[in-house]
Amino acid sequence: MKTYTPLFAVLWLIIGSAISAQDGISLEITPAGGMNFGYTEYEMDLRYVNEGVPYRVRSLLEFPLGTSFLGLKATLTGSHDYVEDWKIDAMLVTNMNDPSGKMYDHDWEAVYNEPLTKFSYTESNSKLSSLALETSVSKKLHSGAIAVYFQLGFDYYHYDFEIIDYAGWQLVGGVPHYFRGTETGILYVINYYFPRAAMQFERWQPGGDWRTEFSAGAGAVFFSDDDDHVLRLKRATANGTGFGLKADFNIRRYLGNSHNFKRPYIEVTADVHYFKASGNQTQKWYGDDPASEGYDDTGDSLSGLPHDVRSLVYRIGLELGIPL
Repeated sequence: MKTYTPLFAVLWLIIGSAISAQDGISLEITPAGGMNFGYTEYEMDLRYVNEGVPYRVRSLLEFPLGTSFLGLKATLTGSHDYVEDWKIDAMLVTNMNDPSGKMYDHDWEAVYNEPLTKFSYTESNSKLSSLALETSVSKKLHSGAIAVYFQLGFDYYHYDFEIIDYAGWQLVGGVPHYFRGTETGILYVINYYFPRAAMQFERWQPGGDWRTEFSAGAGAVFFSDDDDHVLRLKRATANGTGFGLKADFNIRRYLGNSHNFKRPYIEVTADVHYFKASGNQTQKWYGDDPASEGYDDTGDSLSGLPHDVRSLVYRIGLELGIPL
């Protein structure tokens, strides 16, 4: 597993240099940790006609995202008369272990519009290096018992998988042939870019010990991915667009003297996001695919293949706020 630790040191330096000693502006640095649950997956559902015969081929690859994570969050807050008016948030996290779940690879085929028949299935372990950067700017629209903010944000999610320790089967002449191996089978990288708008609702009174926040929003999703089927000497790349949804709920407990404007705190966080996007995939063989005996695939390519990606991630975290 790669490490992104140097990026967190850079984040500390950037934050420190960005803060001036102006009245009404405060900064909080928050170590954050917790657990991710969910997946990212891609699907190809191809229909074509060859010599007058209609064919359908469908593939689905499911990659697990269940890991622990650790990172940093920085919040810059502007206030007037000790009442918050705007906020800028940035959080950078990375996974601390490899996913506990399996990676699944399914393949189906059909002829003459018959029902799909699964002809190949593999499950594997995976190594993962991930990076998530979440940023937002929030402006208060309404004060009161429940404050209302309008929020604009941009999130970036990077997942880099190495698929190993595979086992599965494939139909050959209608008979399943079983296989397994320990070497690297797939190298898969996907990047999600998520500009979004949201509404945030906050219940807290200055001096109070408890604070709750809920936000929900949506936006466009842009993705790019790269799938290197190492064992088949085939590389597939794609990009596309779609939509995303995101919601989060946070409960904060302030510590220390309630007369202090800047107080440390402990916060429990929960959030979920869902992405769905489509694009076109290009496949290119950089060597002779052992799956096609008697034919050298080297240099062959296919383009314009339908490519759909989906991702659903739940996250539960704990943050320790340290005002500066």
